[in-house]
Parts: sequence; structure tokens; C-alpha cells
Amino acid sequence: IYLEENNKAAINDFKKFICDQSPADMKPAPCSK
Repeated sequence: IYLEENNKAAINDFKKFICDQSPADMKPAPCSK
């Protein structure tokens, strides 16, 4: 269970990183801050 939750957190951080790095007009659709 711990590993599963940790993995979800890592994925969310990665998605947020991608969103933050993307130019405004090229952001992936589900880009919630």
C-alpha cells in the first residue's frame, strides 16, 4: 500500500512538473495547478 501511494504521489509530481515546464499554449489538457 505504501509503495502504491508513493507511486501516485510521484506521478502527480511528474505531471505537475510537465505542466509547469510547458508553454502556456502547449499545456496538456488536464493541467490543474
